[in-house]
Amino acid sequence: LWTDVKEFDERRIPARMILLPKDKNEEWREEHPEKAARMAEGEYPYKTEMIYEDIDFDLNVPESTFSLSRLERKR
Repeated sequence: LWTDVKEFDERRIPARMILLPKDKNEEWREEHPEKAARMAEGEYPYKTEMIYEDIDFDLNVPESTFSLSRLERKR
């Protein structure tokens, strides 16, 4: 789900992203019907939410940043 369209650097983009694991939410609702009935519409027990507060576009990022070995490296 993408919501809350805002302007960043003269670009209008959704500032809020919600990822829902459909199978896990459905399973939870089947196991907890009483609690599920009390939940507001659009409320989910399992979700990942990202909210963009500021975004920098057109940055100079070295190509090596996205190399396979660099992406596999643990921090």
